[in-house]
Amino acid sequence: MKPASEAQLRRLAAHGRLEDKDYTMKEASDLIGAILEANEEPIWNLADQNQSLIRNIETLQIKKAIRNLEKQIAIERLMKKERCNLSDELDIYQDRLVQIGESKNETKESLREEKEMQKERILEFQEELGPDGMWSDFIKKPNQSQIKQSLEALDREYPNWERDKGLEALIATLTSNFPELQKRDSQPVNKSKGCLSLLVISFAIITFVSIKIYS
Repeated sequence: MKPASEAQLRRLAAHGRLEDKDYTMKEASDLIGAILEANEEPIWNLADQNQSLIRNIETLQIKKAIRNLEKQIAIERLMKKERCNLSDELDIYQDRLVQIGESKNETKESLREEKEMQKERILEFQEELGPDGMWSDFIKKPNQSQIKQSLEALDREYPNWERDKGLEALIATLTSNFPELQKRDSQPVNKSKGCLSLLVISFAIITFVSIKIYS
């Protein structure tokens, strides 16, 4: 039995029906047929979120298919034409296995680069909010964990915060979620800085940008 294709696995994932198990092409086709009959709309973001699972399932299934094909090809009584057909099918699966491996490596490299960029981003903000930064009269220097959590909350709830609100959005989120960072006796130094308390009141986003802290 042929294993399910990547497109079939993605479709199942887009409907929340993908499990960590083997799927034959026919089994996946039957499941997708039932989904289509029910007029369910796919959510492709779910498929993207399950890309790692899709690759793992496909990899295991292809490896199994390759082993079966190699056993069939090894049978001496096979006709030459039949052996050639099986060899062609084997080549297709082996090529696909290489593609999956390359895709996994690209994803790992992309995640590594993203992690490095995020680390640099945190360090830059920490420096701006340090003792020599323009907001030092209003906020104590946050640690990297506090900045990381605040950035994740802002990026999740308000993706355009840096463009629309700038550093003030991060300061408001930090002081809202970590009140100990705000300097109690702070006073506005000049008009460019403004008053942080006024900023916190006027910056509506902090009413819903709360940090989820996991133990």
